[in-house]
Amino acid sequence: MVKEVLKKLLLLVSLCLLTSCVANEEGNQSITDQEKEPTINEIIQKSKASLSEVNNFTLSSDNTQVISRGEERRETITSYGLTYYNESPFAYHQKLETSVSNSHSSRTENTEAEQYVKEDMAFLLNNSSNIWMEVPLELTEDLLSFQNPQFEVNRYLDLMEEYKENIELERTDNYHILSLEGRGLEVREAVMQLYRISNLANEQQSVDIVNQMEIEAIDYDLYINKDTYLQDKVEISIQLNTTFEGEPVDVEINIQTDITDYNDTETIIIPDHIINDSEEYKMELGNSLTGSDD
Repeated sequence: MVKEVLKKLLLLVSLCLLTSCVANEEGNQSITDQEKEPTINEIIQKSKASLSEVNNFTLSSDNTQVISRGEERRETITSYGLTYYNESPFAYHQKLETSVSNSHSSRTENTEAEQYVKEDMAFLLNNSSNIWMEVPLELTEDLLSFQNPQFEVNRYLDLMEEYKENIELERTDNYHILSLEGRGLEVREAVMQLYRISNLANEQQSVDIVNQMEIEAIDYDLYINKDTYLQDKVEISIQLNTTFEGEPVDVEINIQTDITDYNDTETIIIPDHIINDSEEYKMELGNSLTGSDD
């Protein structure tokens, strides 16, 4: 009888120990899995490292800007796609379409632009005359981004790194999503940079905009692929407001950018007729340098 009781006790103790060990293993495994998840800073650095190996990619973006003043509403929609090819021979191609509509008119203004860039020269399509112009590369505004395709995408990471203390991190099955939200002076520099990165304004224009308007809200999300640590998507929302002649003016900007075909784009070939038939670009100096008539 005593032996049977002892056997049952030993069996019970063994089961308890076994259960405890399994629980500890599961707990340790959970801790190990958590430790494997990279921090915000590690995600940014890994993404920069992956980007340094990129020689070409395709970027497409849809930008919508709505300006409202009283009952008047002006909407500008810009869609553009560009492909960088940074291997020999280096080339860059961009197409842009813009439509502008106003609440007081049923007419929509549509414009298109296109350009090719090679090592030392840019070719721009003059839409008013439908003639291609040959422009020295040093006269273009985006000289640095033409020569270094990683620069274009790296700017998104640089901004996140600058504000990394304010970033929220969400993890999904496929993405590390870095999010920056804020308003007012705390995100003033971020708004200026996003204006420039998104080609909505140059440096001076972006400074003027944030100096004249209140930053109501900013929501900036960066989707980094968990497998490649490359950026697949960027979503930006900016809300600004001010007062003009006693009336409130609201500006709302929404931008979605997709980055694809990393190291998998086709070689860009500038058509022969553009190279051979393009006209030399002539700067129009105007009266500022030639003087006035009086």
